[in-house]
Amino acid sequence: MAGLSATELDPESLEAGEQIEYYCRAFVCGDPRGYRRAVITRVDSDEDVEFPVAVNIRDVISTDMMMKRVEDRFGNPLQSGEAMRRKLRTFHFVPGSFAVKSRPGALKEVLEGVVRAAFAAVHEGVHHVIDEIVPETPQSTESSSDEDDTDLEDCRPTSTPNIPQQTNRAVQKGIPCRRGPETTRKATPLRRCAR
Repeated sequence: MAGLSATELDPESLEAGEQIEYYCRAFVCGDPRGYRRAVITRVDSDEDVEFPVAVNIRDVISTDMMMKRVEDRFGNPLQSGEAMRRKLRTFHFVPGSFAVKSRPGALKEVLEGVVRAAFAAVHEGVHHVIDEIVPETPQSTESSSDEDDTDLEDCRPTSTPNIPQQTNRAVQKGIPCRRGPETTRKATPLRRCAR
C-alpha cells in the first residue's frame, strides 16, 4: 500500500499549546520507552529554521518525525478522525509561544512542596514534644561547698574501663625517649614516649 503524499493530506495546522504524541528516536521504533506526550511551547514558521517546534520536555523534534496531535491548545481532546499521524513538515505552522512548566521545573516545584510539608510536620511535632517534656529548673549561680564533696581523683569517664593506673617503666626511671636526650621525662602516671 502506497503512502499519501503531502499534497493529498488534509490541511492541518500546528499551534503552540497543543499536545502531541510521538516516538523519540533515542529508542528502537515501537519501544514503549520511546513514547512521548508533550506540550508545544514554541512554533516558528520560518522555513530556514532547522527545528520549528519546541516542546516542554525539551526533546529535539526534526521535521521528518512522525507525530499526532492529541489535544488542542485549550485542553480539549481531539477525536481520532480529526488528527492522524503525519510528518512534522506536513503541518501548517501557526507561529507563537505558550508558557508551560517544563518537567524539571514541575519536579522541582513538587519536591520543594514535599520538603516544606516535611519541615512543617517536624516543626509541629517538635512543639508538641517540647510541651510534654518536664521544664528545666533554672541553674543557680551560687556554688555551695557542702555539695562539692566528690573526690575528683576517683572520678573516671563512663567510657573508660575500670583498669588500675599503670606507669611506664622507662618514664619512671628517667630513660630518654628515642627522639634524643633532650626529651628525658620524669615519672608521671600514664605518660608514654612517642615511638
